[in-house]
Amino acid sequence: MGALLIPATIRTHGAFVGVLLAIEAICPLLLWCALSNREREENKVLQAMSITPFLFAIIFWIGFIKRIRWCLTVIVGYLAVWQVLQLGLLLIFVLKQHLGREDIFFLSAIVIFFTLNLYVLLVTLQLRKETAVKAERESQEELDTAVDRNCPKF
Repeated sequence: MGALLIPATIRTHGAFVGVLLAIEAICPLLLWCALSNREREENKVLQAMSITPFLFAIIFWIGFIKRIRWCLTVIVGYLAVWQVLQLGLLLIFVLKQHLGREDIFFLSAIVIFFTLNLYVLLVTLQLRKETAVKAERESQEELDTAVDRNCPKF
């Protein structure tokens, strides 16, 4: 449950997720850079919103390329919190019950981002699992090699 049906191509999915996280990081950063200096000083929330995804995208790429499990664990935690916030926002809009034209567009955007983040979460969990299995296999090979070196041959 929760695993992708095509684990043989998980590295390709991981690269796609890295690109999605990079795009998610670059868009608010470009918006923040487009603001004038006065607006930048006034809008500290947008500054935080532009820097936070950028840092998480870097952490993901480090965990993906170097296969560092704790980096992927940080991303899983970030995505879990983000999913709960998006689900809450989605429920608020649904409970509002009088959706206008602009609200439908915003609601659709939330559903799309929610779905994309679920995909990112699934791929990150699968990458984390693959990294753990590979690390366990490598440690077992090192142990077997050490035992072979220390045991006399008959």
